[in-house]
Amino acid sequence: MGRESLPFARDPGLWELLNTRWNPVSFEKELFGILPLLSGSLLVTLVATIIAVPLGVFSAIYIAEIARPAEREILKPFVELLAGLPSAVIGFFGLIVLAPLIKKRSICPPAKPQSPEPCGSR
Repeated sequence: MGRESLPFARDPGLWELLNTRWNPVSFEKELFGILPLLSGSLLVTLVATIIAVPLGVFSAIYIAEIARPAEREILKPFVELLAGLPSAVIGFFGLIVLAPLIKKRSICPPAKPQSPEPCGSR
């Protein structure tokens, strides 16, 4: 693997990986910058952590300390089932079910070419 990657290390060079553009199939010049990929991954991880940690901690506190025994009997197995699902399955569910619903409700229908009215007024 090292021998096969040596031509890339020489031309365009390893510093090219720090570029801000990713276009590996360009007809002019291939660009292999991974900074957009890294920054996007870090941003998504940060947002997910900001949402998931408080939700998980407060859910655990509620189930352990506040919920009545009848609520606890329902919520605890539900949370355990969610914890057992792989994140890829949950992501696939979001892709197949939630993404079309969000797209349908958030994008305006095509406007007439000469119509000056904004999307919210339809």
